[in-house]
Amino acid sequence: MIFDIGASKNNREPDYALLAKIARECRMPLCYGGGIISVSQIERLVGLGIERVALNTSLIEHPKLLSDASSLVGSQSLVAVIDMKRVGLFQKTYVVVKNNGMTSTAKTLLEWSSQLEALGVGEIVIQAVDRDGMLSGYDFDLIDLVWGKISVPITVLGGAGSFNHIEALFARYGLVGAAAGSLFSVKGKFRAPLVSYPSRSEKEAIINKALTL
Repeated sequence: MIFDIGASKNNREPDYALLAKIARECRMPLCYGGGIISVSQIERLVGLGIERVALNTSLIEHPKLLSDASSLVGSQSLVAVIDMKRVGLFQKTYVVVKNNGMTSTAKTLLEWSSQLEALGVGEIVIQAVDRDGMLSGYDFDLIDLVWGKISVPITVLGGAGSFNHIEALFARYGLVGAAAGSLFSVKGKFRAPLVSYPSRSEKEAIINKALTL
């Protein structure tokens, strides 16, 4: 997944030239999100070879964009990213946020997820904004709010700091989508840039362990 987190905030369109180059070289499913506000942009991205287009703030402001796009490119090509943030006393309540987590909405995770499912989304990415970059593990309390209550595939994002965290996610929910950023790109207490994606054998060990639980 490639997210241009500043595109919507700065009213910037996707960098189509760069994404076309990435899509030509990429040998795995590719998802892009950022600055997408129209069906024509979605159609253009899919035409470049982007298998899945991710939508976030634009969906909160214009939910019909999802149903319109679904009828054109198919629900399998559309991903909704839901940014969640803890609020209130002792931060025990979650709310859906937009604009890179800067603006709270009145939506709950289950309410918004159910609405997105009805509109034709193909997949939902749930991001725990508070845990982004913290490397402290996924927020299971957040996922419990919606797990088993919607039927579309779910990917969890925010907090992964080790392969053990991914194993714990699989142990609790089965083979749910496990997304991470910092885990794969920084290392050590000084967070030095270092690509550290798991090898094929490491991935197989994680998955096989989950399958035996």
